[in-house]
Amino acid sequence: LRTIFDSFESFDTGVYKEKKWAPEYEFDVGPGQCFVFPPGYMHETWSNPEINDVCATATTFQFNAPFPAQYIRNFLPRFSNSHLVSAENAMEIYSSYATIAKAQPKPTSDKGEIQKRVDSKFVDIDANKDSQITEAELRAFFLTNPKGKWGQAYEFAWGRYIKDPQVKKEMAQERGEYRAGDTLAWHDLNEDGHISREELLQTFTQWNVLVERHRKLMKAKASKKAVAQAKTIEEKYAKEYMCPTGPAQCPVVDRIRAKKAKSRQSVVWFQGDEDEEKERKEL
Repeated sequence: LRTIFDSFESFDTGVYKEKKWAPEYEFDVGPGQCFVFPPGYMHETWSNPEINDVCATATTFQFNAPFPAQYIRNFLPRFSNSHLVSAENAMEIYSSYATIAKAQPKPTSDKGEIQKRVDSKFVDIDANKDSQITEAELRAFFLTNPKGKWGQAYEFAWGRYIKDPQVKKEMAQERGEYRAGDTLAWHDLNEDGHISREELLQTFTQWNVLVERHRKLMKAKASKKAVAQAKTIEEKYAKEYMCPTGPAQCPVVDRIRAKKAKSRQSVVWFQGDEDEEKERKEL
């Protein structure tokens, strides 16, 4: 999914309409068994009538921690063009890991402003001032620094049912520790156990550019000229960030220009899922 014009209906049998998907793997899952797969992975359950012609129940459980930080960051450009962002507001979930902040800062593609944000994080977290952020420093930030104690919060719905003070304390400690490891995984690009200034600059830049683009596309979504505006936005960001040899020879730009979509209804990314959005707001 290089652009929003490559999005498709991903719920239930929608993917088959696009003829873009064939299973990579098949598993036989018996009684008491399960298999683990990454978030955002297309999947379905099929009950073989020769084995079970009565009924079948498929249940999906999601891990709260650890967060698949490295995986999400690697596939973030692709996910940003999918229903995970257009219909399920995934950017809100990813934000605190990508920005190391409770409230998402206003996105910007200004290099100077992004550098200021990088420097600010090193002031807050890099305790020994060696221009390297370690997991131990992140743990101290989330567990002892007033600026980082938001990282101990349990955002999960079931947390409201925990009443015991000691259990709450243990949960906060556990959450902060997981948060430290997950944050390191998101920003430690070379996996050497440290976050350098250069690495944080790269990850902050990626996040800001994608969120800035996303917000412009969401604004265009409400326009009567949504498709035309979206094409302009997508072409602009493709030229700047997806054309290593220059926009003159860039397949992504060519595909955007070749898109025949005329109405908002013809672009799946613009459609979202009204039922899920209503449910999310009620929660």
